[in-house]
Amino acid sequence: MAGLSTYGPYCHEGQPRRADIRAGQDGVYLRLAIQIIDVSTCKPLSSAQVDTWQATSMGQYSSTMDGYLRGWQPSSKFGTVDFDTIFPGHYSGRASHIHIVVRAVNEKRVLQFGMIYFDQDIRDEVEVSGLRL
Repeated sequence: MAGLSTYGPYCHEGQPRRADIRAGQDGVYLRLAIQIIDVSTCKPLSSAQVDTWQATSMGQYSSTMDGYLRGWQPSSKFGTVDFDTIFPGHYSGRASHIHIVVRAVNEKRVLQFGMIYFDQDIRDEVEVSGLRL
């Protein structure tokens, strides 16, 4: 992963709570594993709400809050969440990425928002292997 960036225009409040966000979308399977750490204590942050959303392998977003490639989970006592998803496609002007928002426990307050980017080498490997993004 190369880093985190901006919030993005496709966030929808009320996404479903689910670990498998594929919702029937085809693509290269990806297990997205994230750990949330409280920067003030350097300890895992449990029960935080972790939202994620992303484009399909063809670079398209679901336009509804309960659509495909969207969901949230509470972080475990170890600060972890795992999502079953697909490798995101890209669209004009944007590299392959997945959006993440972390909210405080039982609050709407956003603690962190950003995008997870993938190194070009990983994207190239997916394309060379003959798998369609």
